[in-house]
Amino acid sequence: MKKLAIVLLMGLAIGMTFMSCSKEEVQVEIEATVALSGSQKTLVIGMPYCFNCESFNIQVLDVLSREVIPSRELPWLPKLKVDISQLAVGTYYLVITSGDKYGSYPFLKSIAN
Repeated sequence: MKKLAIVLLMGLAIGMTFMSCSKEEVQVEIEATVALSGSQKTLVIGMPYCFNCESFNIQVLDVLSREVIPSRELPWLPKLKVDISQLAVGTYYLVITSGDKYGSYPFLKSIAN
């Protein structure tokens, strides 16, 4: 119990948030690799395997959770490219959802286009 209290206090001290949820609310994480192209105009998403995913939704959010690239449904492909040339320099989150599956992947765009 002492170790848990120390972890919680340390987490609160560095600004981490802890959430509790019931078993029914837990979503399965979608495993994906996310990389920027050399020019940082394209986000390359690799999803080699997604159980029972015929299609999925992607969207890009800024650090304030504002939608900067609207959600859109796409067919499942092992590799996908998303145009991010219109985004300003900054930190963003790629959000991928499919049914009860969820993945959130941060990325940093450091080159203005």
